[in-house]
Amino acid sequence: MQASIKKPSYTGAIIFIAIFGVGAWFALQGIVDTFFLGAEIIGITKYALMYYVFFMVISAGILIMSRAARKVGIFMALYPFGLAAIFIAGFSSIVSNPSPNPNPLSDQLAAMQVFGVHAFIWSIPAFVTGYYIVKAFRESREVRCK
Repeated sequence: MQASIKKPSYTGAIIFIAIFGVGAWFALQGIVDTFFLGAEIIGITKYALMYYVFFMVISAGILIMSRAARKVGIFMALYPFGLAAIFIAGFSSIVSNPSPNPNPLSDQLAAMQVFGVHAFIWSIPAFVTGYYIVKAFRESREVRCK
């Protein structure tokens, strides 16, 4: 009789991460209001911050569940830089207190700063979480093939 090989299933982990992420989404609504002051000045909405924090929680869940993702866990360090960028842009004098005289250079710098923060907020969570998902998926395929 052939012995069966028991392969680990990651379905439970994926469901746990999804439920944990949705629960975190609702729990974070109050926390995001605390950080909204700097974001209001540069036009980042509450839902953009919730998107950012939601994917940060999902990334943390993947790091907990996947050994391969933990090996490249350094990318998680990009998240605090995004929050710092919000506060720096929100409280900088270029954006929050424009000069009384029309100055095209300061207006262009303010626009570049706002664009950079928006690009960081919308792209970094997608890239980091996507990369961790790919690493975890490849790890699960390697385990299944053994």
